[in-house]
Amino acid sequence: FGKRHSPETRRRISETRSKLISDGKIELAPSHYGLKGYFESKKMNEVFRHDSFIELLRMRMLDVNSSVLTWTKRHSIRISYEIDGSQKKYVPDFLILRISGEMILEEVKGYENERKKQAKFEALKEYCKENGLLCSIVTYSDMDKLSKEFFGKNISMLRKEYKNGK
Repeated sequence: FGKRHSPETRRRISETRSKLISDGKIELAPSHYGLKGYFESKKMNEVFRHDSFIELLRMRMLDVNSSVLTWTKRHSIRISYEIDGSQKKYVPDFLILRISGEMILEEVKGYENERKKQAKFEALKEYCKENGLLCSIVTYSDMDKLSKEFFGKNISMLRKEYKNGK
């Protein structure tokens, strides 16, 4: 009731929470933002939580893409970034292994505060560079183009169908 955590406590909470999420030990609770749910991957024989509709579409694409050997959301990777003088951690969306042997760390981003999004993107690029991974950032407009290629429909049409149970 009106009390605030110290910056150190907030940092520890963020670190603990991101670790549990990246290890697949906790799932984020549903909220009124976006369409959250679960996707059963045939390729991976696992169920993964999606935190947005475009993330669900990306999972469906990865699952049928013949150049993708494996993909996961449970990769234990947490990336530190700084915003407004605070250290934060976030968990990238996917770790993808292509048949060619390339390892890709991918972030799918719809709507988010532009400064926060840029801070995460810069941290992701640096992490990938330091760890010998390819970096992929897929934006909403990228997903709209990919959706037209993969499904023959744009995101708005697919979202409407999804909401109507199709």
